[in-house]
Amino acid sequence: MALRDAPHIKRVLTVTRVQLPDRRPKRILIVETDLALNPSERGYDALAVTALTKAIFTEARKRSIDEIEIVPL
Repeated sequence: MALRDAPHIKRVLTVTRVQLPDRRPKRILIVETDLALNPSERGYDALAVTALTKAIFTEARKRSIDEIEIVPL
């Protein structure tokens, strides 16, 4: 599943973070989702979360992403 086709993605951002003192820029993929990500949360759907993370990892490899942040809304 391509990231753009994932049904539970609400927004995708790519940001660049530069940390001192090394100053090496890191590309960070931020994905906002309407899914519950914690198994103890009401409405948690393990299959949907697995499909979402697979799509995110595939996209991250294509874009040479250094870090991923998945944010539940």
